[in-house]
Amino acid sequence: MILQEVDEASFTFNKIEGCIDEGVLISYTGTTANSLAWDFGPNSFPATAIGLGPHTVRFGEAGIQEVNLVANFDGMVAKLVTLYHFVSAMN
Repeated sequence: MILQEVDEASFTFNKIEGCIDEGVLISYTGTTANSLAWDFGPNSFPATAIGLGPHTVRFGEAGIQEVNLVANFDGMVAKLVTLYHFVSAMN
């Protein structure tokens, strides 16, 4: 029996919630991918990034912020991962 390794795309935040304009470190934790394309959302700086990271992102509005990652693996398999980060209006 031959087992095939399953490609896994995942990422983490260094904190579960933060404040407006506070830097959040977002790190890729999945298996080796050919390319990674990040979309941190319209209320973020930067709004997008390419590559492994880690990436420091600041969110300019309070509320739940959606972060999307598209990971491309060998064989043209693309996986989308979405996580949410809560931003408090209080500093």
